[in-house]
Amino acid sequence: MRFTLDLLLITRLILSYSANPVLLSVAALSVYSYIKGTLLPSTAFTALAMFNELEFVLSVVPELTTNLLDAIVSSRRIQDYLHSAEKAPYTKFSDKIVIRNACIAWAADGDEDAKDRFVLRDVNIDFPQHELSLVSGKTGSGKSLLLAALLGEADLLEGHVELPEPPNSKLRFDSKATPANWILPNAIAYVAQIPWMENASIRNNILFGLPYDDVRYKKTIHACALEQDFSMLTDGEFTEIGANGINLSGGQRWRVSFARALYSRAGILILDDIFSAVDAHVGRHIFEEGLCGDLAKGRTRILVTHHMKLCLPKAKYTVILDEGLVAHAGLVEALKTAGELTDILNSEESTDVEEDLATDDIEWLDAKRNRRQSEHRGQTAQEAAKPPPRQFVQTEERERGSVKRAIYWSYMKASGG
Repeated sequence: MRFTLDLLLITRLILSYSANPVLLSVAALSVYSYIKGTLLPSTAFTALAMFNELEFVLSVVPELTTNLLDAIVSSRRIQDYLHSAEKAPYTKFSDKIVIRNACIAWAADGDEDAKDRFVLRDVNIDFPQHELSLVSGKTGSGKSLLLAALLGEADLLEGHVELPEPPNSKLRFDSKATPANWILPNAIAYVAQIPWMENASIRNNILFGLPYDDVRYKKTIHACALEQDFSMLTDGEFTEIGANGINLSGGQRWRVSFARALYSRAGILILDDIFSAVDAHVGRHIFEEGLCGDLAKGRTRILVTHHMKLCLPKAKYTVILDEGLVAHAGLVEALKTAGELTDILNSEESTDVEEDLATDDIEWLDAKRNRRQSEHRGQTAQEAAKPPPRQFVQTEERERGSVKRAIYWSYMKASGG
């Protein structure tokens, strides 16, 4: 409502700015001729010249008024933001990842927004360290909200959340990381539901400021099934992907984002449904080689997924959410013992990754990928002659030197000599 009124007021000001000078001249000369009974040309033209001067001065008034309105609107927004509730940290530091007797809700700006928001109630979860844990449930059951609570990005209405204390950013010394001290057990890497991409090359998106380790990097590329994508891209891993990965497909963005987390030094990986945009073969490969491969061993992995048939065989702990409540939270063995495992698998919403995948299909995919690698190695001489990778966004450059005389001469000829 406030925006509509401001827009109407600005429209009226613009109309007044265009019409008032003409109306002012007409009204002034009409009144003068009515009072004096005559209007001489000398008087009329002199008055019009004066009105033109006044028009230039008065034209600034509507512009100043609109600027004042913009300033008022901006100051109100800043004031609303500064008066909003402060986000107090609620995470307690311990050596475990635990949620006890918690009620969790999405962050709200005020009481009005807090009335109808979704709340995850009676949450009691104890994620095992150095193992794969699954979080599953129907769409809208609160899976992403649970991850947000672990990251400190939700409102904790009751209970408490415990996490290992993250390392001080100033004491990480990432530039001096070596394979021997690469993993930081308490550091956290998060792969969001909407992958975030940096406006840089694919390699720089994966390294994300860390030093380049050839062995770890190649293992990461293989684990995330990016080798074939590199062979199809003109500049391979040096391809610039633009803001938000604009020139990558959805599956490629997911895999680059997962590769960044896998290559990172984080000992805790929090992943929000990394299989949602990949096909069956690639999804199985990512699970086997990435999520359960050498690079993930010993790291605490918390995965939100609908693909329980694919992930349960190698999972240690599982959480099942249903309509804002925790239907089950415990070891996978407990589900098997209670006989609930079959019902959970049958109730899953999606089975496109885990069904109809035979072992020979995976072996065929690996053989094909290895064949492509060998062909790629045989092109070393051609790669040496390759031009530098193209930049998606050109770097701004500054011209140096003086203006040439020919430019001045062309200007003088164009203006009549």
